Amino acid sequence: AVQTGVMAMIDAEYTYFNGATKLFVLALMLIYNVEKAFICFTYQCYLKKTFGLLKQDVEFILSQNRYFGTKLVRGAYMLKEKELAKVHGYTNPVHDDFENTTKMYNQSLDYLMQHLANHRKCAFMVASHNEGTIEYAIQRSVDLNVDVNGGRLFFGQLYGMCDHVSYSLGNASYPIYKSLPYGEIDQTLPYLIRRAQENRSIVPGARRERELLKLNLIERCRLYKK
Repeated sequence: AVQTGVMAMIDAEYTYFNGATKLFVLALMLIYNVEKAFICFTYQCYLKKTFGLLKQDVEFILSQNRYFGTKLVRGAYMLKEKELAKVHGYTNPVHDDFENTTKMYNQSLDYLMQHLANHRKCAFMVASHNEGTIEYAIQRSVDLNVDVNGGRLFFGQLYGMCDHVSYSLGNASYPIYKSLPYGEIDQTLPYLIRRAQENRSIVPGARRERELLKLNLIERCRLYKK
């Protein structure tokens, strides 16, 4: 990744091994994130402890004069985490509702955006299919005068989901990346289902996108007739 100039974004998974994964990724940041954020870790905002851990990790990496890189998501293992907590008798680590998850997402986004505004060694991806979240991120970047083409702020969405939002971001010159999962169907289908569970705005967004495509097709037919 460093040799080719590509950012490597390591996903977070279940809480029972996220700690070990994160320690490994932070170690990679110390080794490779010297000139830019080549190595990034994912922070799941549906977990109650995420913001505190994010602040702790950011300050640690910056104290070592390295770049901190992250992908900010809501999270996709709500049901499994709740089930594990019940089976093993510990407090459910996941927020009770979507609103509290969104509140922590915005809180984390504000914190990272402030670092960009202060020109600290930080880069992050706003990984969301929620239009409200995208609009909030754009507004905060404008409020704080963050250079959206400075190579430290990105947007990311799944290929085939909320493409109308992705195209709008691209047309407005915001850096947008599309994630393309691949593999056997018994592996990729559960992954896509978890992504849909992660963000309840995906289904309404798909309906809206279908309507937009329909309107665009009608408009093109009208132009063709003329």
